[in-house]
Amino acid sequence: MPLSPDEFGPFCRELFAYLVEDHGFIEDPITDRPWRISFGKNGGRILIGVEDFCTEGAIYVAAPSGEEQYFPHLIPRGHGKEHRSRFGDGIAGDLRYLSLCLQEFGGEFLQGDWSGVDALRELGEKLWEESAEAAGIGQRRSEAHGAAESAATLFLDGDYAQVVRLLAPHEDYLTPAQQMKLRIARERSQA
Repeated sequence: MPLSPDEFGPFCRELFAYLVEDHGFIEDPITDRPWRISFGKNGGRILIGVEDFCTEGAIYVAAPSGEEQYFPHLIPRGHGKEHRSRFGDGIAGDLRYLSLCLQEFGGEFLQGDWSGVDALRELGEKLWEESAEAAGIGQRRSEAHGAAESAATLFLDGDYAQVVRLLAPHEDYLTPAQQMKLRIARERSQA
C-alpha cells in the first residue's frame, strides 16, 4: 500500500531517526509541503521528499548557502540494481533504499560537512552530460531536464502558469511523467 501524505512524515521520522539520534540533526519545520521533511545541522540540510509526480522517493542535500543537490548522484552505478529490490516497492521502498545509501555514501554530510555539495553538483552535471551523450540527446534534452527540475517545485507550489511556460518549449523532450505534469499544469492554469 502506498504512503499517504499523512503517513509520509511519521514514516520518514522513524526511518531517518539516526540523523537525530546518532548525528545530531534537528528536524526543520516545513509545514507547506506534506511530501517533504528536512533535517538540519551546521547550517546545511538533508531533505527527504517525493519526486516525479509523487511516484518516487528522493534525497537532496542543501549547503548553508541554500544550494540543493540530488544525493543519489553519489550512489555508485550498479548499486541500485544489486540492492534496491530488497527494500520493497514504491515510495516507501525508495526511501528505505536511500536511507541505507545515505548511511553508506553520505558520511561527510552526516557529519555536518557541506563542502561536498559543490562536488555533488559537478558530479550530477557530469553524469547528466554522459547520459545525454550516450543517448544522443544533445543540448535540447539537457535544456528540457533543467526546465523540468525548475518546474518540479513550481508544480508543488501550484504555480501552474509558470510550469507551462518552462516546460512547453521542451515538450518533445520531456519524460512521460513530465509530459503528464505539463498537461495537468495546462489544465489547472486555465481553470
